Amino acid sequence: MAQCEGAMVPLTVRLCKKALLHRRVLWFLDNTSALHSFVKGGAREACLCRFVSVFHFQTIHTRCLVRFEYIDSKSNWC
Repeated sequence: MAQCEGAMVPLTVRLCKKALLHRRVLWFLDNTSALHSFVKGGAREACLCRFVSVFHFQTIHTRCLVRFEYIDSKSNWC
């Protein structure tokens, strides 16, 4: 599950690149494994680690500052 949720982060940055340029972003994740991986900058699973690396390269390129927060699944509106 962490890989699926982790994949959505760099995908969203890719799709919304222009909207994120030079912005501050508060990103809510309901998966603690994915959340901790993005905060730490890496993961044990190779696939999730690649998603994290791609995301961090994207934020450098778009110059956006991202802060991650946890949200429980019941509060997640999606």
